[in-house]
Amino acid sequence: MKSKNKTSKPTAIIILGMHRSGTSAMTRVCNILGVNLSDNLLPPTKGNNETGFWEHLNTVVTNEELLDAFDMHWDDPRALPSRWTETEAAKAAREKILAFLKTDFGTAPLWGIKDPRMCRLMPLWDPIIDELGVAPAYIIMLRHPLEVVRSLYQRDGLSDGRGMVLWLRHVIEAERATRGKRRTFVSYDLLMQDWQRAIEGMVGQLGLPFEKTTDESRAEIESFIRPRLRHFNFHDTELYGSAPLARWTGRVFAACRALEQDPQDTKALADIDMVARELDQAGSYFDDIVGEGAPRERKLRQEIVNLRRKVTERENWANEQISRVAERDARIVRRDARIVSLSEELNAAAETSRQTTSELMIENSRLHGEIQFIARTWSWRLTRPFRGISRIALRSLGAMRVMTHHMTVKSAVDAEPLGNHKFRSQKPNPQLVLASPWRFLPSGWVEITYEIDASQTATPFLFADTGQGFTEANRFRLPTTRDGFGRVIVRLPNHVSALRFDPVHFVGTFTIKSINIREVSRIGLGLTALARQLRQVASYSDTRKRN
Repeated sequence: MKSKNKTSKPTAIIILGMHRSGTSAMTRVCNILGVNLSDNLLPPTKGNNETGFWEHLNTVVTNEELLDAFDMHWDDPRALPSRWTETEAAKAAREKILAFLKTDFGTAPLWGIKDPRMCRLMPLWDPIIDELGVAPAYIIMLRHPLEVVRSLYQRDGLSDGRGMVLWLRHVIEAERATRGKRRTFVSYDLLMQDWQRAIEGMVGQLGLPFEKTTDESRAEIESFIRPRLRHFNFHDTELYGSAPLARWTGRVFAACRALEQDPQDTKALADIDMVARELDQAGSYFDDIVGEGAPRERKLRQEIVNLRRKVTERENWANEQISRVAERDARIVRRDARIVSLSEELNAAAETSRQTTSELMIENSRLHGEIQFIARTWSWRLTRPFRGISRIALRSLGAMRVMTHHMTVKSAVDAEPLGNHKFRSQKPNPQLVLASPWRFLPSGWVEITYEIDASQTATPFLFADTGQGFTEANRFRLPTTRDGFGRVIVRLPNHVSALRFDPVHFVGTFTIKSINIREVSRIGLGLTALARQLRQVASYSDTRKRN
């Protein structure tokens, strides 16, 4: 499909045509075949041009600002003001256009631009394109006017009369602005039915340096050109069967079809000029009437824009709330699943606990029976005096201060054993259950010595269990360690069944070097107190002598 460019200059393809005439489809096809549109494009709109407008964003904004300066909009059927290209608004628009065309297409050998508003604004655009030093090629899209009118009514709610005058304004002004220049008319029907034939005819007529069509580009175009997006299809009988329609709209449409076949058709050009004169004459009567309603229409249009913005904000808010509700529901589902899982685990643990309790009760009954059996045996009765002597001997050792319990760690809570008497506390208050090498635990007056190696000063606690668990009633606060060492005398309750040692109150590592509990008799306790007082008196005497 590639045709040799007739000029060494960069080529600018200007795609013109009334709104809803297939300019977007033509622009996208040109883009697929190598025409640079830049990345600054108007995004597609759902329910409007879902496949994309393919319009240069700055072009649309600048053209709309220029029309707004004349109190007009794209759908205003009035003629543009006299000598409008000489206004300050037009001069400002010219500077903007020149700047963004240089920025976005300055070095591109083949680029294109499309905006239906350009049909009416070519007297401003043509000198700018000439100044850029590029060779323009104009493509004018031609669609049945009744299809355009019906599409505008469906999309924008425009009346048939307004849509018809807009079609005439855009087509006539685009034709007259490009007359005698490098241009071609392309039928929207042909583009939809046989895009390849339409493009080949256009390329041959304009000599465009398009890229060769490949299987990939063909597939992309055919996925883009979708006849199902064409919602209306009118025939000539509906256009030419009405005298009012046939006089202006029908005549211009027929003239453009003739120019599509013969660009030099003098009768077609004369018909367009005749309708242009009559349209301008009619406009001299009716443009002022339309202009009187323009401010009100502009105000209503702005209100519509504001309402649409509020609707969009409300929709965004609603979507956000829906998303939050969905997240909350998901959290509830996860929570319920977690509750079910925990409930199942709890039931399983309860069942295990019941089974364990039952087994322990059975084992306790068995052991109780064995104890009763042993207690009734002759050997147990005969050794009773020896057991009494053993208890007396052990008490005598305590009275002589020789009964010492070298305590070891039996189990740990919230403390991980690291080996070699070292632990890592997992919570600020780790607990160590102590065991004695003797078959009973100390009670009564005892002397406790302990050595703890830790990164912080240790202030340990000792708890004694007399069958009611570890309670505050039997809690003993031990002195803070000095250089890791501590010593204290306390009175433990009778019948101690378990001892718990809480060494530190921080999260970290510590080492229990030793915990020794020595039973002290009342005599030994008195001697210890007397020795302490004698040491205090001796220390006081030494102090007075030195003074």
